[in-house]
Parts: sequence; C-alpha cells; structure tokens
Amino acid sequence: MSNIALGIECRNENADSWRAWRILHAVFPVTGYLALACPRDVGCLADDHSCTPFACTRRSDALRAALQAAEISTEGSLEMFVTILNCATVVIALFTLAMVFKTRAEQEKLRRRQKRAETRHAAVLMNEFRQIAAFLELRDLLQPVRPLPMLREWAISPDFGLLLVDLIDEHRPRVIVEFGGGSSTLVCAYRASQATNCGIHSYDHDDSFAQRTREQLQKHGLDSHAEIHYEPLRPSQFLDDAGEVIEWYGGGSIENLPADIDMIVVDGPPSHLNPWARYPSLPAVYDKLSPDCLLILDDAARKSEQQVVERWLKEFPEFRLQSPSTEKGAAVLVRGSRSISI
Repeated sequence: MSNIALGIECRNENADSWRAWRILHAVFPVTGYLALACPRDVGCLADDHSCTPFACTRRSDALRAALQAAEISTEGSLEMFVTILNCATVVIALFTLAMVFKTRAEQEKLRRRQKRAETRHAAVLMNEFRQIAAFLELRDLLQPVRPLPMLREWAISPDFGLLLVDLIDEHRPRVIVEFGGGSSTLVCAYRASQATNCGIHSYDHDDSFAQRTREQLQKHGLDSHAEIHYEPLRPSQFLDDAGEVIEWYGGGSIENLPADIDMIVVDGPPSHLNPWARYPSLPAVYDKLSPDCLLILDDAARKSEQQVVERWLKEFPEFRLQSPSTEKGAAVLVRGSRSISI
C-alpha cells in the first residue's frame, strides 16, 4: 500500500486531519507529496467538496481503514522487533557462554601441559643429580690414576658403572666376558684388579673402538687385566624371530674362552644394526657358563633389548630377572638359586 495516494485532501487546518496525515505518512511513505484530495469521481456527498476528512463518509472510511492498518502494522513491526531482539540476545548469550567454556578448556589444557613440563623438568634434574652422585661415588671407589673417560651417551652411564662395581664386589667373578667394550671395560678392569683376581675378555666389532679401549687400559696401567678382541660381525647360526640370520662376532676367539664364565656384560653389538643383535650373547657361550653366572644387559629400557630378555627367559628358564633402576635401564639375569642385592 506504500506509494498509493489515498485521494483525500484536507484543505483545512483540522488537527485530526494532520494527525491522520502524519500517521499515514509514517506508515505508508509516498514519494513526494501525499495528497489528501477528494476528487470528484469518488462520489463525495458534499457538493462543494469543502468537507473535512472525517465528515465525508468515503473519506472517513478510508481514513479509518488506513489508521487501523497503521496500528496493525505498527504493532506487528513492534512485535517482530521484540522477537528479533530476544533472538539476538539469546544468540549473544550462547556465544558468550561458548567462549567462556572454550577459554576455560584452553586454560585447563595449558595448566596440564605446564604440569607435565614441570614433571619432566624435575625428572631430568633428578636424573642429573643421580648421575653426578654416581660418578663421584664411582671415582671414589675406583681411585683411578688418571681421569676417567667421558661417560653417558654412547658410553655407559655412571649408575651402570656403579652397578658393575657392586656386582663384582658381591659376586667375586673369576672370568668376565664383555660384548661391546669401552668405558665398562675400564671400570671392570679397575675393580677386578682391586677386589678380585680375574680375567676380562672384551669383544668389539669396530677395530677403532677396540684400539681406543686398549689405549685407555694402557694409560691406566690395566692392560694386563683385560684382553681386547676385535671380532667383525659375520652371519651366525642364530636366527631372529622372523627366521633371519643374526650377525655375530665371527673371529673364532669366542670358542677359545675359558670355561666357568662367572659374569657376562652385554653392551654390544649396536641394536640399530638389528633389534636382535644382542640375543646371541647368552646362547653363544651357554656351554661355558658357571652354575652361578650373572648376565648384565645395558640399555634394557629399549624395546629391542626387552624382547631379547623375554626370549632369553623363555629359552633359558634357569635364569631369573632383576631390573635395577639406571638411566638407560639394566637387566640382571641370575642363574641358579643365588641371590644378589642390587
């Protein structure tokens, strides 16, 4: 009905007429002038067309209809506006609530992450303290004539070296066989020379590492207490769980080892060559073991070493497992009924 001229003209200054005009103009805006004229073809009852808007029956009906429409439109618009406002309020409230929950979730996630970081940091600091304390105790026990080589990383950790010293003191081995030499060879040689009269046979697949171990022993005056054997890895009679051949020290000197081996230290070959690389350490010398033999495995926290230990225990049930706490993990297999305190 907008842009429709009602054909009514109010030529007097009647207040009701102006009120009606204002309402109509507000509700039904007409471009330009909204004429309140009474043309002759509407059949107005007044001959002089001088009637007021509410005196003419046709004009009165038109105005009433327009006013009613204006009131209905105004009420409908107001109700629609209130509905839209309520919907907008609900949407804003839901959005605000969602943002609050999201913020709280992010804060909780950040708090948990910070707590885990603090826990890891505390564990790292505690491990560093343990390794420093173990190194100082190891140095006091061995009383080396020269500084000990760098420990950790590829070499044994100080707490594993301290474990070797404790087991040598308690077990008193006469023959120690070591697969994978280095710093552990030096530690064993020091303690064996001080506490027991035993021989150490160390095997390494890398000639440069074997030579480095010999030099360290010479510097510390322990070369007479340990024999270093360079044995390159070659296909052996031992198979992994998939039936593949495991490479093992193949120089032949292992066959010449003395009988009654009291202790085996396993820190080689590197497991990155084959997850089962260290498995032959026990079956290769099984026939030469003493009734109370010990086997000490380094890096026992790794999955590859753990599966090797499980296979050993399954195939050689006379061994019992003890797992002392060390930086890289350690597994001690005890044969027979002998008990050790670690």
